[in-house]
Order: sequence, then structure tokens, then C-alpha cells
Amino acid sequence: MSTTNTAVARRILRNSNDAEDVVQDAFLQVSTRRGEWQAGKAKFSTWLYRVITNRCIDLLRKPRMEAMDVLPKIPDDHCDQMQSLLRDEASVQLAEAMTRLPDQQRIAIVLSYTEALSNAEISKFMDTTIFAVKSLLKRDRQKLKRIFRKKYIYI
Repeated sequence: MSTTNTAVARRILRNSNDAEDVVQDAFLQVSTRRGEWQAGKAKFSTWLYRVITNRCIDLLRKPRMEAMDVLPKIPDDHCDQMQSLLRDEASVQLAEAMTRLPDQQRIAIVLSYTEALSNAEISKFMDTTIFAVKSLLKRDRQKLKRIFRKKYIYI
């Protein structure tokens, strides 16, 4: 294996082990495809450099697999079973409380919190003013707060 060929691959890949693997792979590819080289079109060394360069590019584009001990620790964002049950119960309670809202208020709160629309977008959708949307949302939150205090919080 030529050191010049390995040096080219090493400069592209910046990794000696990968460079040696690429050059070996390139020589294998050249030996199996030697009929594709056309003597009058390019020098053999030029063709070989092109094959090595292409193999380097292929390796750079390929997703890299790292050793498991080198990978960073990923924080566990999953909640435990109890948190999941509490969240599910709160969702059921919220859905039930929202059925007690007047239609316009329920529509405004769904568009705002579930669909993540801006007040301007909601005002266009509901054919009303932005001030009216802000007022609806404020009343929604106040009414939901009262419903939760009355039904779910025992003081």
C-alpha cells in the first residue's frame, strides 16, 4: 500500500485507521474494476486518487457508530409510573372541566392551548377582535380555576 495514497486519505479523513481502511478498500475496488480505467483519458494514479477520494467521501457521509462507553449519558426524560398516572388523571379532570365552559370560551382555549394559535390567529378564526380573544381566555382561566377549586380541591 502506497504511503502517498494513505496520506491523501488521512488528510481528508483526519484519522489514520480510517485512512488505511479506505485505501485498502480502494485498492480492492480498483482490482475488481480495473477494466473501467481508460488509459487515454487519465493517468492511473489520477484514477486511483479519485477512487480513494470517493471512498473517503462515502465514509464521511456514513453515520458514525461510536463505542458504547464513549457515548454521553442521555438524561431520562420519561416520568415514572406515578407521574404518568397523575398526568392522566389531571388531563381527564381538565377535559371534564372544559365541558362546563360556554362554547366560545371552550373554542378559544382549545385554539390557544391545544392548537398553539396566537391571539391574532384566533381572532381571525372566530371572527372577533384580539381584545375579545384575550377577554375570552382570561374568563376561561378564571372559570377553570373556580371549577377546580370547587370540585377537586378540598379545603
